[in-house]
Amino acid sequence: MAKLWCWCQEEFDQAFKESGLPEGSCAISIIGTPEVLTEYLNEPETTHALPDGPNVLNLEFDDIARPEVCRNGIHAYGITDQQAEAIVKFLERAVKLGLDIYVHCRAGYSRSQAIVRYVKSRWEGPWETNPLNPDDKPNYYVLGKLREYENKQDIYSSVEGSPESDNN
Repeated sequence: MAKLWCWCQEEFDQAFKESGLPEGSCAISIIGTPEVLTEYLNEPETTHALPDGPNVLNLEFDDIARPEVCRNGIHAYGITDQQAEAIVKFLERAVKLGLDIYVHCRAGYSRSQAIVRYVKSRWEGPWETNPLNPDDKPNYYVLGKLREYENKQDIYSSVEGSPESDNN
């Protein structure tokens, strides 16, 4: 049974920063944009615990429900189409290879739970999930962006395989 584990950033860093990812696993690390972290949340700029690589996808986007929000001169940026595409492709590879999947965002809710919910809705398990962190509070904008990209893939693949496209 593959793991599909949702963490907060602190738990993730404690588990993997020193030792790295376990063999046969991958990770999606989501941190907020520097401006929101430093100016709005009054926190030091955060870095990813693990370097980018074939089994690590590091992303920066804020936990908002639209492309961009500006409040008191501070800009927050939601997930982009390109980031949704990167996540879906990363997950497709991970599932195909049977890798355990670890996902984290700042609090371990919302953005990371959206990815866990997406995986569970797209690929049948069984999945071993974190019992202390169910996917009951996903960011629906993130979830929608992942499904939107998946639907675009389905449309393009059905058009490419249609009889009309064979005649061109």
